[in-house]
This record gives sequence, structure tokens and C-alpha cells, in this order.
Amino acid sequence: MESREEIELRTLSREVAALENDISPDGVTPQQRRRVYNALQQSHLPKMDESGVVNYDHDRGVIETTNATAEATVVLEVVVGEGITWSSYYMLLGGLCVALSSAVALGVYPFVLFGMAPTAVVCSLLVLGSGLVHAWQSEEIDLGYS
Repeated sequence: MESREEIELRTLSREVAALENDISPDGVTPQQRRRVYNALQQSHLPKMDESGVVNYDHDRGVIETTNATAEATVVLEVVVGEGITWSSYYMLLGGLCVALSSAVALGVYPFVLFGMAPTAVVCSLLVLGSGLVHAWQSEEIDLGYS
């Protein structure tokens, strides 16, 4: 990163609260902003400062980007609208595969017609496909520090 950017903690907390609540920054309530402000001030920013991802001046309440900011990888679970998290999706997929495999193993009609090997292949392909989509979506996330 060639240029360093600064942002005040108060401004950052309002912007993060707006993103978390899917509203404009002007619509953020004092309670929403305060909750994010406290989490950033007490936990997240000191850890990010310690690891060199940002420079956090606690006394001034200012966060400055560093060379490492652009290199930092951020992992987010994206929930679109009323969607489910990836962790919930994987649990549901795992449950479906266990139920399907159990039905085949117990000889439940019509699942017994599939056979165990094809069932294992289908479940494996579902997990592989889901992982590829998850990885692709994770690569699309950009927090704007470019």
C-alpha cells in the first residue's frame, strides 16, 4: 500500500454498524454505534495493531492503515438477505448426507436402489461443489483497502 489512510474510531464504528445493520450510516442509532465502538476499541483494534495490520492510536482514537493492511486476508461469512450462514449450510448438507447414507444402509426403499458407492459419490460432489462456491464467494469480498 503506497498511501496511508486514517480514519477516526467514531467514524469507523458508525460505518461498521451501518454495514452490520444493512442501513445507511445516517440511520445508525447511538446504541448500534456504541456497541461496535466498544468491540473495536476493546478487542479488535488492539489485536490488529499488535499484529501490524493497522496502527491504532488509542489516545487519539485514530486508525491508520499500514503496508500489511492490503495484504491482510479477511474471512467473512456472507449472509444475503434472509439467507443462512455457510456453517449452517454445511451442517444441513452433512445431515442430509448422513440421512441419505443411513437410508441406503438400512435398505429403505427407494433409497436402497441407489447403492452405497453412488450415494457416497453424490455426497462428495455436493460437498466439493459447495466448497468451491464458498471459496469463490470468499475471494469476491473486498473491504476497500486497495
